[in-house]
Amino acid sequence: MTLVWGLWPDRKDHVTRPLRSETRVRILVASLQLYAESNQNTYPPADEWVSLLSSNGYIAEDEAFSPRQNGKEEPYTFLPARYDQDKSRVIVYGKPNRGEQGVMVGFANHHVELLSHDEFERLLTEQTSNRVP
Repeated sequence: MTLVWGLWPDRKDHVTRPLRSETRVRILVASLQLYAESNQNTYPPADEWVSLLSSNGYIAEDEAFSPRQNGKEEPYTFLPARYDQDKSRVIVYGKPNRGEQGVMVGFANHHVELLSHDEFERLLTEQTSNRVP
């Protein structure tokens, strides 16, 4: 019984961390869309996105960080681009090497998905190579 109980927090965290991450990415995607719609369809600048979303009341600042893993939080990454509802365009994602199960990704059309590392890398490479300088 002690051995099973001793393993429970790790097992529980393995199940709940992806759910918490999905929730936070959903909040971030919705907040970024609301911000853009309130600002002439323009996302916030990449270097100020967290402070602007939090100062405007869209998020609490800690929601821009992934759930704790091994005592560490990591910031989510925001990829600013034109405002649209493109279902294949990534706008927010978690640190790729953080989750063994994959990468939690938020798209411009508001959907959130846990992608395999390979699928995420392919999509990100495709998206960043299509950027206009």
